[in-house]
Amino acid sequence: GIPSINFGFSSGNGIYHSRYDSHWFFTKFGDPGFAYGKKLSELVAIFLLRMANAEVLPFDYTRTAETIDRYLDELEKAASASGLEHEIDLLPVRDANASLKATGLVLQRQLTALLNRKLPLQRRQAKLLRRVNEALLKTEQAFLYAKGLPGRPWYKHQIYAPGFYTGYGVKTLPGVREAIEKKDAREARDMIRVLQSTLNRAQQQLLRAAVLIAAESNS
Repeated sequence: GIPSINFGFSSGNGIYHSRYDSHWFFTKFGDPGFAYGKKLSELVAIFLLRMANAEVLPFDYTRTAETIDRYLDELEKAASASGLEHEIDLLPVRDANASLKATGLVLQRQLTALLNRKLPLQRRQAKLLRRVNEALLKTEQAFLYAKGLPGRPWYKHQIYAPGFYTGYGVKTLPGVREAIEKKDAREARDMIRVLQSTLNRAQQQLLRAAVLIAAESNS
């Protein structure tokens, strides 16, 4: 439930890290002049400054929901390829995700209006923003499921997790996806219910933030 991010550069020229990497290899082929390393450091620094100085955490759960929609499209195709398209139903998850997106959009509009007032932060407004930030922080924790993934209870995040066979290679919507890959319809249905509940919890957490702002605006 701790938000994380990955920065990096990649290319299509076939270079990959190996046991034979050396300072000479890196300066000759990997990053001559350390141009990419310098630029990456600058990007990370800008990101950290933006996060640290933001009055409200710049989390965009509307885009999160849009990304999850793409993952659900992938699951539909995977279910069809596995012959499970008539045994599982992803519609409840899509409905929960639509609610998450709608609530995220309302919250974004509220925050934009609040921050565009260009008034000095008074104690009352500062307290409100602190409570909104606390709600946003807890939204990421809402993506956790206490019992974890089947066979791997230590992995609790229901949107992203390392693959069972891929090591650090990520699996999206891992509980449902890996059940489909195993052609285990019962487990897939169970994890669909878990994913639906997970998205509902996240939506409720965003709704708390939206209600806080609405109450302040109407007072």
